[in-house]
Amino acid sequence: MDRIKNNDFKPLLALKDRPISSSGGFVIPIAYELENSNYMSADRYDFPNNGRIWVSSEYEAIDRRFADYEFFRVNRYSADENEAYIENDYLEKYWMRGSDAEALKRFEMCPIIEEELPSVEKPYVNFIGPLPNRSVFINDGTYLFGPFEWAKDDEGIRLSAAQSPLLGLKPDHVFKVKAENANKIIIKFDDFKNYISLPPVTYLFNTNFLKTVEYDQCDYIADDRLITWGNKYFLRSSSARLNRKTATEWLEAIKSLKNLTGMDTERRDRLIKLIPEIFEAGTQQAALINNFLTNETEGKRIVEQYLEDNKDKFFKDHLKHIEDKAEKEAAKIKRELYFLNAKKDQLYREIDELSKKKKEEKTRYEQERTEELRAIEERIGQLIQIEELDEQITFLKLNKKKIETEIKKLKSEDIEERLTEIKTYLDLLNGNYIREPEVTKPIASYIRHKAFNGTRKEFLDKIHDYLAEQCGRNYSFDEIANLMICIQQSFLTILAGPPGIGKTSIVHYLGEALGNNDNLLKIPVSRGWTSQRDILGYFNPLRGQYQKARTGLYDFLYVTQAESKLPDFPRWVLLDEANLSPIEHYWADFLGMCDPEGDRNLDTGCSNNQRFLHISPCIRFIGTVNNDNTTERLSPRLIDRVPVIKLEPSYEYSNPINSDRMKPDSALSFERMKDFFGGSEEEDFASKEGDIIKEIIEILQTETADFEGAPVVVISPRKYYSIRRYCAVARDILVDEQAIDFAVAQYILPLIEGYGTGFSKRLEKLQEITTNNSLYRSSKLLHRIIEAGKQTHNSYSFFS
Repeated sequence: MDRIKNNDFKPLLALKDRPISSSGGFVIPIAYELENSNYMSADRYDFPNNGRIWVSSEYEAIDRRFADYEFFRVNRYSADENEAYIENDYLEKYWMRGSDAEALKRFEMCPIIEEELPSVEKPYVNFIGPLPNRSVFINDGTYLFGPFEWAKDDEGIRLSAAQSPLLGLKPDHVFKVKAENANKIIIKFDDFKNYISLPPVTYLFNTNFLKTVEYDQCDYIADDRLITWGNKYFLRSSSARLNRKTATEWLEAIKSLKNLTGMDTERRDRLIKLIPEIFEAGTQQAALINNFLTNETEGKRIVEQYLEDNKDKFFKDHLKHIEDKAEKEAAKIKRELYFLNAKKDQLYREIDELSKKKKEEKTRYEQERTEELRAIEERIGQLIQIEELDEQITFLKLNKKKIETEIKKLKSEDIEERLTEIKTYLDLLNGNYIREPEVTKPIASYIRHKAFNGTRKEFLDKIHDYLAEQCGRNYSFDEIANLMICIQQSFLTILAGPPGIGKTSIVHYLGEALGNNDNLLKIPVSRGWTSQRDILGYFNPLRGQYQKARTGLYDFLYVTQAESKLPDFPRWVLLDEANLSPIEHYWADFLGMCDPEGDRNLDTGCSNNQRFLHISPCIRFIGTVNNDNTTERLSPRLIDRVPVIKLEPSYEYSNPINSDRMKPDSALSFERMKDFFGGSEEEDFASKEGDIIKEIIEILQTETADFEGAPVVVISPRKYYSIRRYCAVARDILVDEQAIDFAVAQYILPLIEGYGTGFSKRLEKLQEITTNNSLYRSSKLLHRIIEAGKQTHNSYSFFS
């Protein structure tokens, strides 16, 4: 086979080498991946100057995701265009980003250990080196066996049959293939010794390839799984325990031969061998003593003589000893019972006091909030009435002046015409005149009609590269993908973080990267907004027309009904500083549209065919919020309907190109956006994702004594289905457990709002779950919430 040319840029198998900084390091290319799913060893001289590839950014992602000696796939790498490596021997020709690395599938590149297959009764291998994959094969020189899962314990490396329905094997069975038949799907890395010497050098490309050759299935069931299997066939039980009771039942089943039909002979024989071992383990020591004292002549004589000589004393002393011991135990139990009852009474008193205090605090809090709400509603009603009355007074004064002027100009020859005009004005003043409403004409909106036709990966790479050049802040590939999924799946997406972090600019640059910046409307929210009239407008009955707000939102939404091609592309509305006023007040008419079943028609109050304003499916709202004393808190009903993405400060900035930017020449259509990131309600969690969500919900919603009456955090069905739809799309784009990590961080953690030491314990238990499941983003956010809450008298909030 010819060598791969450098300019072919084939995908590579690689190993991590070492980090140089927090974001930079090296990887070692090991093999080229060919088009026919075959592999060929890489020559280190193809990668001058040091046989490595330089990772220019995000190396920490590689270091975190992959263990030493673990293979991963490099999907993209680039050559140094300046050719600086030619003059400097310390520089590498090729470079990549950490996000260009991808994990292999479970049964790809499985190492092959060359030794005899260990017996299933003692399944330990002699191999002592590190293994780069959890699935391995055994080559005894004649046959290839596998795949096996391995685990380390005190005795060494223990094998068990890998369980997966995708392999097409019977449970607890492995492939048995002649070694010579598998040579075409095996690769040897002879150059491994240039880098590392311990791991195996022989690997199987893909376990599924074994189905293309002749193979047998070898039974390799472990003793513990054999016991479960035996209980199922002998006793029709799902228990996995083997004890004297079940062993006795097995013997009875074997004698009657009722349950042996159709059973595997080899497995049955192994089970029968286990039964005497169970009996022998429990009775061996007692048998030695009993044999001597009952069967041996000398033993019997000793026992009989001892009892005859000491029967009075022996039984009397023994009985007194038993009575004394029972008396002491009774006194001890009474004492313990006394203290336990005292402790119970004390705990009941404390619980009553805490319940009373909690009830008083809750009542006082509800009363205060109710009074505040009532005062706000009264003030709002007064302001609206005053504003409407001022407008009516102004309008009436103007009309009165016009009427008085017209009366002075009346002449005898046109008295009837003047009287008709005066009657019109009088009808208007008395409310009897109906004026034809004005028709709102759509405002023309420029849009690019050239659609982007690449793949989802190409689209995200395009956005990632554009932001890296233009934005000035380094966003990772996963962060960009997460933003695109949330914006598409949610009618409103909230970006939270301190001022100056780049919340507004990322939306602006995303619009540019999409090639659709003309369909982005930026609305600076003002303090004091209270209703739809502030952001959209209202119907003015005196003028007989819809009074549009200065934000331009009415025209932005209305034009999609008049321009047939506008809904073909996404249209975004940016609510900048969205929580300067309560969002659930001025945005209340849109809140129901966050649900898939929500009505997407707004009632404008007009009397003609413009009464209902249809909100196109291509419309998305994005709100930026700050968390300080100058802003309003987000309400629970809003948080339950939207993802809240918390942007973290970054200390790595690039020099953005702010002049003469080359904007993209194509835009992504709304249908492609929906195909790429929309997802479906029918999608379900992957097994591990479902287990993690179930465990988190149980911690947040369970009321137990462990959490000392702490308030629960309710995960609604709406929120649950949003997380499931998000994970169904994100798990195919993001790496490792990033999908469920992002979902927990932006759908569940924003719901955190509570106080007390019990609530602190609930959050600490939740952080333990996220840490154990490698949800680093969620664990980091929880750590900040817990630390901030401890400094504010055990008051905990996501937005603190």
